[in-house]
Amino acid sequence: MSMMNFSYLMDSSLPNGVNIDKLRGEIILALDREDFYLAIRGPKLVVKFSATLDNAEQTILNNTINGHSPIMTDVVIDNIINLECQFHDTSITTYQTCAQYLYPGKLAHYSIKSVKILAYLESGTSYDVRLVDVTNGTLLGVASYSNIQTEIVTLDSLSTSPKSESLLEVQIKVNGTGAKVNVRSITVLESEV
Repeated sequence: MSMMNFSYLMDSSLPNGVNIDKLRGEIILALDREDFYLAIRGPKLVVKFSATLDNAEQTILNNTINGHSPIMTDVVIDNIINLECQFHDTSITTYQTCAQYLYPGKLAHYSIKSVKILAYLESGTSYDVRLVDVTNGTLLGVASYSNIQTEIVTLDSLSTSPKSESLLEVQIKVNGTGAKVNVRSITVLESEV
């Protein structure tokens, strides 16, 4: 088994400090892997993986660490749901269903707090992501992004979760001629009602 080690100088990569537990969760969410050790050693943050990371994974790791903020929010996440993407890239300029999710409504013990999407724009100006309650014809949230490297984008500031059982869809479209977006994963974060 080959280990893969990374180290980051705290003052340049993480000038605001680090919340080690929060960063561990961010790396797990970004890479969908838990086979790593994370520690602060003097002025360095050390990350050791039990297996190698490909170039795309290394880029995601770097972006996750460089984008880390040690500030914890007051939202506690109790439930994480990984959704299966129906496509991994699209150049369609109208909304396409990327993932579906059955929300149990009043039977739910959790409410939807945010949707995390690991994606990047291959070409074009931007891409839009929205969460739609298809059953009730309600838009729960929408946002536009223009990142050209793989990173976690967050769809939050969502409307209230549906009161009845509903089919929810994560829909994505690109903006601009010849635009294309690549979607790697979608995760729904919920907290207890």
